[in-house]
Amino acid sequence: MPKKRTQIQSQDTSQEKIKQNIASQQLENLKTPLQAKTEEETQQKIEIETNNEELAQKIAKREKRQEVKTRAVMAFFMISTLITILCMGHIYTQIMIYCLLVVSIFEILSVTDEPELNEKTNFKYVVLINLVSSQMIFLPNIVLKRSQLDYLFERETIYHKLIFEYHYITVFAMFTFSIIYFVFNLIRYGNYQYQVKGYGISIIMSILGTFVASCYIFTLYQGYYWFVFGVFAVVMNDVCAHQVGRRFGKTKLIKLSPKKTVEGFLGGAFGALLSNFVFSGYLGQWKWLVCQKPNISISMFEVLDCTAGEIFQSSPQAFDLGPFGIYIFNISPVMYHALAISLYASFIAPFGGFMASGFKRAYKKKDFSNTIPGHGGFIDRLDCIIFMGCFLFFYLTQIVYKEQSAIDKAYKSFMDMNQIHQSFVLQLLNPQLLVA
Repeated sequence: MPKKRTQIQSQDTSQEKIKQNIASQQLENLKTPLQAKTEEETQQKIEIETNNEELAQKIAKREKRQEVKTRAVMAFFMISTLITILCMGHIYTQIMIYCLLVVSIFEILSVTDEPELNEKTNFKYVVLINLVSSQMIFLPNIVLKRSQLDYLFERETIYHKLIFEYHYITVFAMFTFSIIYFVFNLIRYGNYQYQVKGYGISIIMSILGTFVASCYIFTLYQGYYWFVFGVFAVVMNDVCAHQVGRRFGKTKLIKLSPKKTVEGFLGGAFGALLSNFVFSGYLGQWKWLVCQKPNISISMFEVLDCTAGEIFQSSPQAFDLGPFGIYIFNISPVMYHALAISLYASFIAPFGGFMASGFKRAYKKKDFSNTIPGHGGFIDRLDCIIFMGCFLFFYLTQIVYKEQSAIDKAYKSFMDMNQIHQSFVLQLLNPQLLVA
């Protein structure tokens, strides 16, 4: 009896399975053509999306390669242009700096600007007047020395009087004209809120911008060496920081620049110190770089020849490296100054870039402009170099060439006097000169 029951149960189970299979087949057969078509369309959509993703990845890679290529070509073009202008002469490099100043100021203002209102109010002329007025503040002694102007003109010309003898009243007159022109611009074009805001920003940016440009022009005439090395120090720190950060960077440095890392920041400083120390000695061997420019000349590709100052003269110095022994290197005093400049380029100059990043984040901009394909605007390339020009000016006048700066000031004061006062000063100095 038990065997028969088991056989009956197994037969029932097999019959149920057969019924289920038949039912499922019937359900499959009951599917409408519309449902089958829907499934085919879904499958096609999945395939299309997959193909689109692959295509998008290919396009992204192609665009990235094109961007890298564009950046490389433009970088080569900019470096070649800079070298060519440097070889042309100091006055042409000075003109280049002024052109960069004007473009950079308009790039900064364009971030906060409203193009339509700018065109309606002709506000660009207000900015240009402020730039010229601001440059007059720093023109004497920083941009232009009295001795340089004496090479071009005789004494007592109108240029001497406006730039040196009546400098402060000239600056006051120019800013007064700026205010009067601005008031008439308000009356003529309206849009008071836009113009008042723009005037305030343009005044601040013009004064700061012309001061930076003036500092760089000052370094030019102290010798191309300082200008070239200052720019090189910042660029080398940026390159070293980028390479170290890309390979070893893990710790974020600052929120304003999410791609910056602590490892890259410190590694860039170390690499820049070593490379700049070596490069500074090599750079000091070129006479046309170390020679100062005492006058203003429009001659192109002028060859400068001079006796290099003591600061560029190298001498053998022994260094005890402990277990590695004693090594002798040819070291010049300028190489130690190069270390100080490199420290500033590594730890202070990057804050110019951080400031620019904060400015762009405040206005939700990726770049200041698209003036340079693949690089953004000039400010995007020069942000870290801004502080370096000011540092070089103060470092040269207060440390490297402190005595020369005192002589220049004394010469300016003496030449500003009339002949009676000059004779009186010479009489006072004559006994001291005889004793010396």
